[in-house]
Amino acid sequence: DPVAPAVAHARSRTLARLGRDLAQAYHRRLVGREVTVLFEAAQEGAEGRTWSGLTDTYVRVRAPATEDLGNALRRVRCTGATASGVWGRIVGATDGANGSQKRL
Repeated sequence: DPVAPAVAHARSRTLARLGRDLAQAYHRRLVGREVTVLFEAAQEGAEGRTWSGLTDTYVRVRAPATEDLGNALRRVRCTGATASGVWGRIVGATDGANGSQKRL
């Protein structure tokens, strides 16, 4: 039997809300942890440059930085969470003791 359009629409909204809630809950679990991020692009804003990239689990991470991080891997401490990803601060390079900057 077909589902009435109003019922289908209500179910769709409920599932979309559930998806956002589950994503935000997952992102909140990352707050306080360090993750490795491959940075992709920067945006200039009122508070300076913010870089955006992805973790190995495809979580979107945004962090302020003045240096060029395009295609660079960095360790980031997650400081806040939203349904679309996390905010963080860069805590270092990813490739060990020599402190060099790793790029892909």
